[in-house]
Amino acid sequence: RARHAERVLERGLPGPGLEEWKYTSLAALDNKALRLAPSAPVEPSLEELGALAVPGFASHRLVFVNGRFAAALSLLEPLPPGASATPLAQAGAAELEGVRARLAQDFAAPETAFAALNTAAAGDGLIVRLEAGCALDRPLECLYLSVAGAEELAVNLRNVFVLGEGARAVLIERHAALGEAGHFTNLVDQFELGPGANLEHVRIQTEADSGYLVTRADASLAQDAEYRYHGFDLGGRTVRHDVNLSLDGPGARCALAGVYALDGRRHVDNHTRIDHRAPRTVSTELFKGVVDGRARAVFNGKVVVHPGADGTDATQSNRNLVLSPHAEVDTKPELEIYADDVKCAHGATVGQLDEAQLFYLRSRGLAEREARALLTYAFCREVVDRLEAAPLRDHIAARIVEHLPRPEALEEIG
Repeated sequence: RARHAERVLERGLPGPGLEEWKYTSLAALDNKALRLAPSAPVEPSLEELGALAVPGFASHRLVFVNGRFAAALSLLEPLPPGASATPLAQAGAAELEGVRARLAQDFAAPETAFAALNTAAAGDGLIVRLEAGCALDRPLECLYLSVAGAEELAVNLRNVFVLGEGARAVLIERHAALGEAGHFTNLVDQFELGPGANLEHVRIQTEADSGYLVTRADASLAQDAEYRYHGFDLGGRTVRHDVNLSLDGPGARCALAGVYALDGRRHVDNHTRIDHRAPRTVSTELFKGVVDGRARAVFNGKVVVHPGADGTDATQSNRNLVLSPHAEVDTKPELEIYADDVKCAHGATVGQLDEAQLFYLRSRGLAEREARALLTYAFCREVVDRLEAAPLRDHIAARIVEHLPRPEALEEIG
């Protein structure tokens, strides 16, 4: 911790002089007076928590309030044999066995100031292990709740997930707020997927309008392992996600998808990096955004096909709708290939709604505002429909509607 704290003090927060951060300013965060979250959580009532629940969705739920595990609000029923989930602050020697090196590691590029800060200051988090062949009977839901108080807090959380050969799990990460909590949350996920392991990772972010959120997910995939990521950004003041995947074994696969619906002065930055290091690996990416008001969206997706990764198949797409003359999108897909016999493609689009589609809907009796609302919703729904759980799909779709221009138009359509 001391070594990483020194590293943070030496480097400071990343600024626009760094290529990885040229479109995302942290000046407002740099001027905030934040203190580390206290060890005792401030626990909301069950009624307040119930308002955040997903109707009809069954899960093993772990609640973290202002960065601290809240056992009284959690619903962690007995896990299947071979599975364990331990809050980091409660982990003893047995739970830490085999993950100490990950908790203390020096993170590789991209820029690592926030990862180093997390190592130095993480107060809680989660250690999850699934032995070979273990499959969770229901999703593991982590609710990270920011609760407004007299002071604004700096919250650092560290999660380590180790999936043995053939293990399967669904992880739901939800970032939400009660009150106008202008906290800064810094979350690091570390995933290790053994041969044939399968993980679906869903992140839903509805932070307060003044909230700051920085996340990093690093995953290593062994032979024939599969990792699927779905990210939904519908809140926050300034948000940054880094997703870094290393396809280390032949036949490893990953699929990344995301939606960001931004209005006001929200700023969301998605950075992804996929390293194909073994033959016959497959990756797909689809990120879609709707940007209105004076909001700004940033997407940078990098795919690197390393020497020897023959037979790689990689596709990447970023599509954006800009609904306001004051909104902005900065998109940068990247592709580096150092192997033969590969199939790779990438692309990005930034534009407005298709006038021909608008005309078609209006010719069928819809008013212009209804047609625009319907097309915008359909644009986002493609990613939502990739989720397997119907209650979760409906919940996210409803939240997206709330963040689209004139949501009442969709209600009128029915």
